Amino acid sequence: MPRYYPSRIDWWIYASIGLAIVAIIGSGVTVWIVEPNAASTALPIIVTAAIAAIAVPLMLLRGTGYTLEPTRLLIQSGPLKWVVPLAEIHSIAPTRNPLSSPALSLDRLLITYGPDRKQIMISPEDKAGFLRELEALRGTL
Repeated sequence: MPRYYPSRIDWWIYASIGLAIVAIIGSGVTVWIVEPNAASTALPIIVTAAIAAIAVPLMLLRGTGYTLEPTRLLIQSGPLKWVVPLAEIHSIAPTRNPLSSPALSLDRLLITYGPDRKQIMISPEDKAGFLRELEALRGTL
């Protein structure tokens, strides 16, 4: 039976989203104060930017996670998806590498897999449970 592990989320992710929202709202208020006549023209652009600044991060926050199935690991981050066959995993190692990945925390696992040794970093909230289940599934292959 597939089991879903949401991504761990670091505080700085929330801080970044908050700053983006404040910047968008601040831009709108600045336009309204400095140029009140232009505010009506700029309002649709500002509202669209504000909605995007809120919706895109929320989509990533709620949509980043990892599903362990009997033969594969499904990784999803918003609209992006990866499939890692469990039989092709060569190694799993802890890392704090800050490079872009489907992980919302720097407390990550580096998974090396496939014949060409691709790498992907993930950050399951329950890292110990995830590793335990992953090893159990790999042992049955």
